[in-house]
Amino acid sequence: MTRTEYCQLVLAEKDRLNRFAAWFLRDAHEAADITQDALLRLWEHRNGVVAGAARTWLFRTIHRLCVDQARRLNGHASKLFDVVQMRPSLVEYSPADTLRLVERRRDVAAALADLSPRDRTFVVLRELEGMSYDEIASVLECPLGSVKVGLHRARQRLREKLTDTVEQR
Repeated sequence: MTRTEYCQLVLAEKDRLNRFAAWFLRDAHEAADITQDALLRLWEHRNGVVAGAARTWLFRTIHRLCVDQARRLNGHASKLFDVVQMRPSLVEYSPADTLRLVERRRDVAAALADLSPRDRTFVVLRELEGMSYDEIASVLECPLGSVKVGLHRARQRLREKLTDTVEQR
């Protein structure tokens, strides 16, 4: 991988990588550190990474770093990541619509936070990052069938948590 390819990849993917780490760890500051670490590791290993596979390599590395960090924290993230920080300004909505949207986002963030790290990873990579099943299988280094089953179960658990939240109101 050349310096130019590295720079192009970093510019194209850094926000997605950071967002993935933030969803996994539920801590924006920890996510930034993990993303920085992954990008440094890619630079150090650039000669052994094919440019076309670098995106997957980065997501796999971030996933591993997040799992390690979560283990260090004994499975407890330091705080719930605020979904509102992850989206552009809500200026285009009316105040009532903005309030409903913010409440929905917080409900989704809380439901995602209650999922296991593995379930959260499946949902975030597919639904928020838009990765294909093949890409997720490559990032997580698991069979395609496991991705499909895992994602189905993760969506089901997320749906149950969101339904419980709505029923409690």
